[in-house]
Amino acid sequence: MSDICVDKFVNQFSVKQIIEMFDLMPDVIFWVKDEKGGFVYANQFFLEHIGVSSLAQITGLTDFDFSPVHIAKQFRVDDQKVMKGEVVNNRLEMNNTKSGDIAWFTTSKRPLFNEQGQTIGSYGISRHLEKTSLVLSGMDALKEPVAYVRKNYMQPICLKELAEITHLSISALERRFKKFLGKTPKQFILSLIHI
Repeated sequence: MSDICVDKFVNQFSVKQIIEMFDLMPDVIFWVKDEKGGFVYANQFFLEHIGVSSLAQITGLTDFDFSPVHIAKQFRVDDQKVMKGEVVNNRLEMNNTKSGDIAWFTTSKRPLFNEQGQTIGSYGISRHLEKTSLVLSGMDALKEPVAYVRKNYMQPICLKELAEITHLSISALERRFKKFLGKTPKQFILSLIHI
């Protein structure tokens, strides 16, 4: 696909569709701020992280409305640097969790430009290291049963057999599949058969 075709295709969908994608990532906090540091957009995980239920509750507010002053000041200093063109790449930092505890996060931030190339805000993502590790370890725990199913899907596979190779009970195996793949093991097997 040529660059012109790619640009034409990309210009057909809205930015809103792209930023809503961040709701699909259970371990990613995503936000967009205006030039004054006011929130314009945040994904569902961000809203849960700060303890609100809707975007309307944070629109126009700043970090000072949700974070301890010393943390909000650091966020604001970062935002001002980013607005001047600096970028933040996977910086390790401490932040509050939803429960109020302090935890380690990795954060990346970028300036946000309008069509004329002027900086109009910033956006960023942050990941709670422990939560990300849990998501990855859960997915890792499915590696063996998924590989087994993919290798043997043309033969009958019983759940008991699948549970045994993963050293889980059938109910634990089903919960894990449902949590990380959104399907039961039987639904996963059927989806491979019908490809």
